[in-house]
Amino acid sequence: MKQFLWDKKNQTIRGSSINLLITLVILLLIVIGAFSESVANNLEKLAVLIAAFFSASFGVWSAKKYFEGKE
Repeated sequence: MKQFLWDKKNQTIRGSSINLLITLVILLLIVIGAFSESVANNLEKLAVLIAAFFSASFGVWSAKKYFEGKE
């Protein structure tokens, strides 16, 4: 499990584990929003921001992986 979270070579947290955490939090919010109208309303207001944040996070991670493969 530690290898999944920590990159020994670069001494950093792996981007894939950060994206997994972001994805799980978003899914948890969706599930909570299914049962709570106030949470659902707030998620509706923040939908564009949530999508943009997730896309940017995944995009940065993907670009990093691409450029690491080029070296």
